[in-house]
Amino acid sequence: MDIEDVKKTLVTPIDLNTKDMHEKAEILTLHFIGYLAKPYGICDKLYKKCLEAFNDNRGKTERESEAVLNVLKNGVWYGFA
Repeated sequence: MDIEDVKKTLVTPIDLNTKDMHEKAEILTLHFIGYLAKPYGICDKLYKKCLEAFNDNRGKTERESEAVLNVLKNGVWYGFA
């Protein structure tokens, strides 16, 4: 794998429908940090809730991912996903 392969991977959107909750949270967190392209397979309302949770915990990577995961877990119950 060379640098061009890495760049291609970073800009290729990931389908969240194929990932478990923890993977979804990690992918969204990396996207919000700016490392990954915006993934697909998430509704706008849930995406915005995840972004809010991320921003409320910005600068604390473990907490950012945990906050996003909590929104994903709770979002299912509230019909966001």
